[in-house]
Amino acid sequence: MTTFRASYFDGKRSAKTDVLVRFMGGRFYVSGEHVDVSYDLDDATISKRIGNSARFISFADGSKCESRENDKIDHILKTAGKDRAALFVHKLESKLKYVLLALAVTIVISIITITYAIPTLAEYVAFSLHQSTLRPLGESALSTLDDVLFSPSELNKETRDGVMGVFEGIVTEIDSTYEYGLEFRKSDKVGANAVALPSGIIVITDEMVKLAANDEELTGVLAHEVGHIENRHSLRTLLQNSIAALVIVSVTGDISSLSAGIPGLFLKLKFSRDFEREADCYAIEYLRRAEIPTKHFAHFLKRLGSKSPNSSVMSYISTHPQTSERVEMISDY
Repeated sequence: MTTFRASYFDGKRSAKTDVLVRFMGGRFYVSGEHVDVSYDLDDATISKRIGNSARFISFADGSKCESRENDKIDHILKTAGKDRAALFVHKLESKLKYVLLALAVTIVISIITITYAIPTLAEYVAFSLHQSTLRPLGESALSTLDDVLFSPSELNKETRDGVMGVFEGIVTEIDSTYEYGLEFRKSDKVGANAVALPSGIIVITDEMVKLAANDEELTGVLAHEVGHIENRHSLRTLLQNSIAALVIVSVTGDISSLSAGIPGLFLKLKFSRDFEREADCYAIEYLRRAEIPTKHFAHFLKRLGSKSPNSSVMSYISTHPQTSERVEMISDY
């Protein structure tokens, strides 16, 4: 027999009564002033143990007992073979070594999830989506960038046609599902820059075009941005930065769940070094196929790196960090 003290509530009034609870033969016997009742264990619901806080034993007629004698209640559950999982969890929570072990396991799992699982899932989802589903993302992002950062291009038609010719020479020789487009914009806020949107649109600023000394340098820049799109770096980064949307898109295939948040995310987008390296390699491979010396691309990157951004906004959408590292890689290549 197990005996413990409790407060009894009859379920009809808010008043409580101090009672003595005895458990034997699979039944609770509750006795106190004007209280003398009994209940079968199978008809009782015992709340989970949370530390040493009071827990409730609720009975079928709406009455219940409240008690802090958790060890005795646990003993009843253990003897009756009830709620073994909850008892096991409490045992783990009560021992420091198990708590520390659980913390270590949680940290390891979190690191693995962030480092490997989320990027892998983002890559799978990004390459599973058809290009046509990405158009709303590109349109939404470009509209927001036009409102916040860009103004209409001031380049003359001859210059734009020349750059477009370089661009078309790159995209026409690749087998791609993308419908590529090149947009010209001016920006006093971000200066010389080029941005690859998830839909296949590449935006190049007037300042970037003017910074290039020749078509060979522009070819390296535009091939680099095409490399970002072909490897779906923008979409993968957006998905990784929006875990909830990643899960929804992976389950439903509906990209609209990401459309609402893409403008804000894109303004904060920065590619990882691995993505930048992959895009650089794509550009280098194209330059070699086109028999264009890679030194032109390296020279342009050095010149670009020497330019100080006009605003801290540049750091938000810059796709060209670690210039010295990239120039060294191109030279080694």
